[in-house]
Amino acid sequence: MKRPTLSRSLKVLGPLAAALSLTVAAASPASANPSIATRQGSEVQWTAFSNEDNRLSVFNNGGVLNLQDTDGILPGPNCTAVNPTLVTCGPTAGTTRLRLSSGDWNDLVSVDAALTIPADVDGGAGQDVIIGGAGADRLRDPDGWPTPPMGATFAAGAGNDQVVSWNGGYDVVDCGPGFDTAVVDRFRDTVYNCEYVIRY
Repeated sequence: MKRPTLSRSLKVLGPLAAALSLTVAAASPASANPSIATRQGSEVQWTAFSNEDNRLSVFNNGGVLNLQDTDGILPGPNCTAVNPTLVTCGPTAGTTRLRLSSGDWNDLVSVDAALTIPADVDGGAGQDVIIGGAGADRLRDPDGWPTPPMGATFAAGAGNDQVVSWNGGYDVVDCGPGFDTAVVDRFRDTVYNCEYVIRY
């Protein structure tokens, strides 16, 4: 199976792409402060460290779960390094949940559209973009953007998702297919394709 690129992310972001410099070709060499992926039983956890703009993609390749961070990624317990920016973390079919935390700075976290593993994603501080897959995802960001973004900051994808963008900042939330719930800022957030919206 061909590895996915960030092209799906770029389509979601539109004009944000240039501002965030999301193309793999433009990515800097592996960081001195890389993120780390671990597997505990049937759950896979990814954690970014401070002071890095992380670009994470999670995808299936030949039945194996892959995590790629163009800023560099280390294998923790039960994961294996493929190269400085790519690790594998066991069988995709045996994985029941992803727990992804991108830490500070301006990050992109993208779960492949075909991946049905439910993902819990915490964007952390910074101007983040979070893209869910086909599972029942739970996506949140604690601070939003300081000014209205030009594209989606949350794209939940298929599945019955929960999005929390109630954070005092600006967000654009696209819940995608499924029966989705969004908890958003009453006057600052723009919402699309969400069946149940709670505004504060």
